[in-house]
Amino acid sequence: MLWCAVVVKKGKHVELEIFVSLRVVDRVALTARQALTERLGYGEVLANLTRQDYYRLAVAADDDEALTYAREIAENTTVFANPNKETFTVEFTRRPLSEGDRYVALAYPRSGLFDESLCRHLAFDLGYDRVVAAGRGVAWTVELAPGMDSKYAEEILVASERTRGLLVNPHAEAYEIV
Repeated sequence: MLWCAVVVKKGKHVELEIFVSLRVVDRVALTARQALTERLGYGEVLANLTRQDYYRLAVAADDDEALTYAREIAENTTVFANPNKETFTVEFTRRPLSEGDRYVALAYPRSGLFDESLCRHLAFDLGYDRVVAAGRGVAWTVELAPGMDSKYAEEILVASERTRGLLVNPHAEAYEIV
């Protein structure tokens, strides 16, 4: 069994989320929005689409101490964000993130959110040994036009056919609308 995964199950830890956004226009999200509205027929349904890099950390500490520790890692390294082109927020894992016509979906590798190599890099290579688990993914925020049925959020997200969905490949990725 992997070292980081074992520690998460045994000790007290706090889970935190880091959302990373570009300071400039996100061309990936812009292109995806254009494809969804112009090619896949969601022009009347989709009001806005944004993308953020998403990280989840489990830190062996109490709440306030874990939050400070995660912010220190994000500010003092470029593992999560490049300060020249990206901004980030660190917050406690909370649900729900979706509200009203705005749906947040977390997409991550089908093998699971937590990534042994990221955890080892933080703990062993950089000395942040209180990180007991770490993972990465993408946070897509789909904002539907007012009055649209919520079923469109998942339909837009999951590529189920060539003409339906775009953002998550269900054969390679897992996702959750949170």
